[in-house]
Amino acid sequence: DVLPRGGGVRGRKPRPSAADTHAIPRTAVLEIYDAHIHVVRAHEAVQRKLSQDKRDEVWAVRHEWGGAKVYNLVLTMSGFYVKSAQILGSKADFMPEQWTKRLRPLFDDHPPERRFHVVARAVERYLSLTERGREL
Repeated sequence: DVLPRGGGVRGRKPRPSAADTHAIPRTAVLEIYDAHIHVVRAHEAVQRKLSQDKRDEVWAVRHEWGGAKVYNLVLTMSGFYVKSAQILGSKADFMPEQWTKRLRPLFDDHPPERRFHVVARAVERYLSLTERGREL
């Protein structure tokens, strides 16, 4: 069977709270690895056993699953990961259609992580560190 099974790493502890910032990246690495291993196993099975039509069908299901998995993962990770997924979602020339379709809501439906005044203050502080920035 080459379709995805379950979700998540077996025996993994529950996701840490947002306050536990050191544990979140390690959890994400496990989730990314878990998703990746399913894709690798599917690829090997598909290449060995199936006709081209059946391969296309299996990969369509796999890409639907993968797009949903990545979408949910980046929403829990936020920040850089959302921006990366937005970039992938805009690359229909090399990303599977199922992924770009699934990641498209990140462009309009995902609120900013920080309010503008917080970002503006950080930019102003950074610019004040350089002579050229102070001129602006």
